Amino acid sequence: TGEQISRDPAGCAPQTDPRGGVPTFGQEWELVVAAAPWRGRGGHAVVVASGRIFLYGGRGGDLRNADSNPLFNDVWATPQCMDLPAVGIVGQNCDASEWTMVSENAPWSARSDFAYAALEPCHDEPPENCLDNSTIYVVNGLGADNTVIAEVWESEYPFTEWTMDYSNETIHKLYV
Repeated sequence: TGEQISRDPAGCAPQTDPRGGVPTFGQEWELVVAAAPWRGRGGHAVVVASGRIFLYGGRGGDLRNADSNPLFNDVWATPQCMDLPAVGIVGQNCDASEWTMVSENAPWSARSDFAYAALEPCHDEPPENCLDNSTIYVVNGLGADNTVIAEVWESEYPFTEWTMDYSNETIHKLYV
């Protein structure tokens, strides 16, 4: 047809510019939520797990007052989205405009600039078996006065409880 088509590495649907020739993946944005229910922040995490988008942690800030930069340990999520092309479920509507607080104060200390991950061990599994097998992580970070926090926390589906991991304080029965 003469159109150029680009495909992202995750295998999402090809995107083309209707004017022809120019790939559009990631070049056009739509405002989904004008006023999010959480306080503005940076140094936070955003991951996708079990068909939901999660936002957690980070540091708030006031450009006019450097003393007003609180750390957060809250967790927010969208409803479960059943349009998961990565695991073969397509055609459902995903609404990222609705967010609910999962935890106002997760048990891990408030922090920013931490490592994070979401693991979904569903290789070669039917998509319907994958939605409740995810784990999200909080790793290290910066605490009050930019002190380094050296700990790992994990939360499994449905993401309402957190467990400290890789620590002498972790109770053995939580590993097995």
